[in-house]
Formats: sequence, C-alpha cells, structure tokens
Amino acid sequence: MMEFMAHDTKGPFKIQSFTGHYFYFDLFAFKKSRWLMVEFKRRKNEFYENLKNVLLEVDKFGYQVKHLQTDDDSLYRSRECKDILDEHKIFKRTSIAYHHYSNGWIERTVRTILDKARTIMLIYNCPLRFWKEAIDTAVYLYNLTPNKTLNWITPWEMIYDEKPDISHLVPFYAPGLVFIAKDDVNRLHPLSQRSYECRMLGYDKEAKNAYLVWVPALGTMKRAVNCKFQEGIDLSLPHNEDEKRDFSRFRMSVTDEEDERLRECISDNIDFF
Repeated sequence: MMEFMAHDTKGPFKIQSFTGHYFYFDLFAFKKSRWLMVEFKRRKNEFYENLKNVLLEVDKFGYQVKHLQTDDDSLYRSRECKDILDEHKIFKRTSIAYHHYSNGWIERTVRTILDKARTIMLIYNCPLRFWKEAIDTAVYLYNLTPNKTLNWITPWEMIYDEKPDISHLVPFYAPGLVFIAKDDVNRLHPLSQRSYECRMLGYDKEAKNAYLVWVPALGTMKRAVNCKFQEGIDLSLPHNEDEKRDFSRFRMSVTDEEDERLRECISDNIDFF
C-alpha cells in the first residue's frame, strides 16, 4: 500500500503560518493507496527531517517504502538525501528538468489540496494566517474521501481496512463554543462564563473525535472535545451573507472597462446562470 511514494514541496508562502511559523509544506503521496501525509517546515532544507518523520510513520503502519518519485530539485541530489534513502533501501526516481509530466501525479495532487484548502477557508472568510491548519484539514478530508482510482474506496479504507467515521466532521473555521473544563471551572467565580467563543481549525490526530479550536478571547489554540459548532450558512440571505464575507482577495485584477463588460455579459445571460 505504501511501497511507491511521491513527494513535492510548496512554498514559500508570503504569510507565515500562525502556529509553527511555517512558510513551506511537504506533501507525500502513496500511489497504490492514494494516502497523503503532509509535513510543514520553515526552511526548504528541512525536507530531510520531514522525510525521516514520514518514513517512521510508514514503518508504524507496517509497510516499507521502496521507491521515491520526485522532481529534479537539488534537494534530492544531495548527499544527505542519498544517505537517508540508502539507509532505508529506497530507490529514487526523478523527473527530467522542465518535463514535469513525469512527476505530474504528485503535482496534480498538490494542486487538489491547495484548491480544497482555498475553498474551506473561503466559506467562513478564514484569515490567511491559518493556511497551515487549512492544508492539514484538506489532507485529512482527502484521506476520508472516496477516490475514483480506487473504485470509490477511501484511502482510509486502504490503510486501516475499515470505513471511516465521518460523524464528527465540521466545516472549517465554523463558529462555536468551547466549554471550560471542570477543573478550570472550580477556579472561576460562580457567575463566570462557562464557555468561550471559538473557531474550528482542524482535527486532533492524537484523540478520537477531538478538534483544534481557535479561542480569540484567549488568543490561543486548544484541543477540545466538549465543544459545539454552528454549522452551515443561511443561504436564504445570500446578499447579507456576502456583505459579511470578504471575497476581495479571491477576485482577479481587472480594469473598470473589463468589469463593466463582464457585468453586461452576466446581465444578458442571467437566465442561464
């Protein structure tokens, strides 16, 4: 399931991530199972440490990587990379410079993850500083999604041999309330609030059905299970909803003449839309 692994890196991003202060991410994809793993980094050459972490995770699953597919970046031609691959008895296969089609599968997968992350951030107008959490969530959702190449089986089923539980899924950056733990309540005034407003920023990989939430009042992220989210957007009031959400960073830069021509085109074809 994990013998053939492909890798690609994306970055640097102009905005540093809120947690970890990252600028890049490494995406590792396994061709047979379509399983994805993502690791984040501050500098490009931290790829080697990320590669070691992924190989360790694969070993925990009981598999061994035998082939690594990459592009022709200097990262993969270094002595350090060769030593890691030799230690784990992994064959390396690289694409030819300026012939990206030979490494096209992983590059298309990176684009898919970026599209997913961009979409889930747009729904609740998530600030761009949370791009790391959006990428992490997009990979998590990808592994739970039926894949056409796998005859509509999820990557999760390929690895764990069981159907994934999706009952805990919540829209990314959805508003909600996180309840204060009992130990903390005992230290508060009897009339103090028992919960804080929060935003959903992902899923805790080390706990079942747990979330990572951003608590603006505390200025921090928390791991939480006892929280409630307001899911969905009231589509019956699209205009009011649009006024609350900032779409400007997703718009193309066009001249006034082009904008007016586009408006006329939409108006002429309003029935079609």
